[in-house]
Amino acid sequence: VHDVAARDFMEKFYGGIASGMTKREAFLDAQNYVKSEDKEYGYNKNDGFSPTRPHWAAFIMLDAAE
Repeated sequence: VHDVAARDFMEKFYGGIASGMTKREAFLDAQNYVKSEDKEYGYNKNDGFSPTRPHWAAFIMLDAAE
C-alpha cells in the first residue's frame, strides 16, 4: 500500500468516525477521497504501482455492523 495514500485514507476514515459518521459512511468517504486524489500520489515503475492498480483498492471493510 502506498504510504501517503494509506495515511490519507486512515486520517479521513477516523476523522469521519470522530465527526459522527457510521463506519460504512466514513469508509466510503475515505475511499472516495483517495480515489479523487489517486492521480496526485504519482506512479513510479519502481514502487510497484501503476494506473491499473489504484491506491484506494487496497482497503476493504470487514465489519460494517454498527
